[in-house]
Amino acid sequence: MVQSYKLNDSGSPIFKVLSIDGGGIKGLYSAKILEHFEERFNCHISDYFDMICGTSTGGLLALALSLNIPASLMSNLYYSRGKQIFPQQNTFLSSLKQLFLRSKYDNRELKRVLQEIFGEQTISDSRCLLCIPAFSLTDGRPFIFKYDHAEGNLCRDGK
Repeated sequence: MVQSYKLNDSGSPIFKVLSIDGGGIKGLYSAKILEHFEERFNCHISDYFDMICGTSTGGLLALALSLNIPASLMSNLYYSRGKQIFPQQNTFLSSLKQLFLRSKYDNRELKRVLQEIFGEQTISDSRCLLCIPAFSLTDGRPFIFKYDHAEGNLCRDGK
């Protein structure tokens, strides 16, 4: 993992965090913006941030970017397979389903796509710190996936 801290005017280190919002298929918008940055500056987003955070779709983008998976690959994924992963539904029925079953979409297609993209890579392969808030569908408890690092004696999520 590469970390370089620049100093601000007062001599304190600058810790750069990128936070990516969730929102299902709206992740295409975030992915496209990040794709333009990578193309314009010929870089990987993870080389410019000390930590990348995201929830839901933003968490998937955060993980991909931390693994140096190009944002263009992620935006192409949303564009080409978004309808299968996030099918349009009747908003009333969708809301009821989410209320009682706790999941808005069937996750089979999403699992298939994520296995194609990430393969055997894990959070421990990330090039920057990660923070991905989530919650358990079975009991509704919050959970935060993060890059394991010695400073906080964190060793739960790496694999």
